[in-house]
Amino acid sequence: MSDDFEGLLSRIRKEAEEGIKAELARRGFVDRSVFGMFMPLIINIITEADQASITISKDGSIEMKRQLSQKPDITLRADFGMLSELYHSRSRQEFRAAESQGKIEIRSNTAKGKLSEAKFRELLGG
Repeated sequence: MSDDFEGLLSRIRKEAEEGIKAELARRGFVDRSVFGMFMPLIINIITEADQASITISKDGSIEMKRQLSQKPDITLRADFGMLSELYHSRSRQEFRAAESQGKIEIRSNTAKGKLSEAKFRELLGG
């Protein structure tokens, strides 16, 4: 993976993992069990700079792999510079503009991907 791509994904992974684990710690047994029913969640991230797959496990931990999953729940295609900019700005307006210009696309491939898509969009300002 390119250093810039890997660095950005590492920051995204760390923030998402910390947020998920904190949220799970605040939730009761039933909520954690429901969350677990939808895991693992697999997200393919594809840019011109590089590509990777991240897997979110039942305990909230996130694993990052260089190879893409054959059956992702969500696929993110983006211009790397735009992905980085959106992650840092978290601007809803910029996200919508980038999406309408085709610089970023988030597609749900499964039912659990559809249920998780809104949270993933929040991470990028959408």
